[in-house]
Amino acid sequence: MNVVDRLSKPVGSNDPSQGPLSLDEEQYFDDRGVMDVASFMGSNSGGYQTPTDRRRPSSAPRDRRNSNGNGNGNTQSQPEETEEEREARRQSFQAFLGRQSQTILRKDKKTEDIIRSSTPSFHPDVNPKSMKIVRQSRKGTFMDRVQQDVLRREQTTTKLAAKSVDPNHTFHPELSSRGAHMRTRSIYEMSRGDLHKKETNQRILRLKTEQEELKNLTFQPAINQSKNARSSLQLLDNPGGFLERYTIEQKQNEIERNKLLEEKMLNEMKDCTFAPQTKECPSYIKRIARSLSVVKAAKLNEGSNHNSEKPQWK
Repeated sequence: MNVVDRLSKPVGSNDPSQGPLSLDEEQYFDDRGVMDVASFMGSNSGGYQTPTDRRRPSSAPRDRRNSNGNGNGNTQSQPEETEEEREARRQSFQAFLGRQSQTILRKDKKTEDIIRSSTPSFHPDVNPKSMKIVRQSRKGTFMDRVQQDVLRREQTTTKLAAKSVDPNHTFHPELSSRGAHMRTRSIYEMSRGDLHKKETNQRILRLKTEQEELKNLTFQPAINQSKNARSSLQLLDNPGGFLERYTIEQKQNEIERNKLLEEKMLNEMKDCTFAPQTKECPSYIKRIARSLSVVKAAKLNEGSNHNSEKPQWK
């Protein structure tokens, strides 16, 4: 219920449609009745006035013309507000503000009481040594400890799964007294651990074999300690002549390769003794061949000259 509804509700009204009052409203109206608008305005100005008879405010002019449509009318004097009425109105307004302040104070006090009653007041006494142990055993942040706890649980679950016995497996190996007291191997040791162990043993055997082979290699080359030794490439002394020397060497190698190929071909042709018998061509066929060659050469010359000349535009 807002302020307008509270002030407009007549005194002693018990309308069931408005619903029950809240706890704050009951505390507010505990010792006072509800004041309507007419009563409130009457207490401030000495009586309620209807809209047609209400007095003008003190800041307005003392007289005014009653307009009748043409601007003419009789003046009517209004009684002035006395000092007692002003004092009564001021006191009433101050009382209203005081009641509002008291209501706010009661609400704040009630809120504090609720918070105080709901807040636990128990404070356990902690031993200083326990606090020291906690500080020493605390390692890392909260997320680090959670991650370590998750890893520890996974390892515990893996160990329990490795130690679990399937009822369908009825095989019971015979263990010696020494083997019975040995520590059981984990899943990592039986899978990746065995693989790493095998690779390590193979690497050790390879190194031993290489060392045994190197024992028989007693060759020690004689190294010339002369300071006049020069490199065949001469990259430091003459870096620009390297390409020239390389080209010359390639040409010499090509010449030697061609000589070897010719010698090889001559050696292969020694055993070839076949000599075919040919007949001389008739003279008229030779004349025809010569004439055709001449005509062909002339056509080739004409075609080359025609392509070289520029086109003549008209």
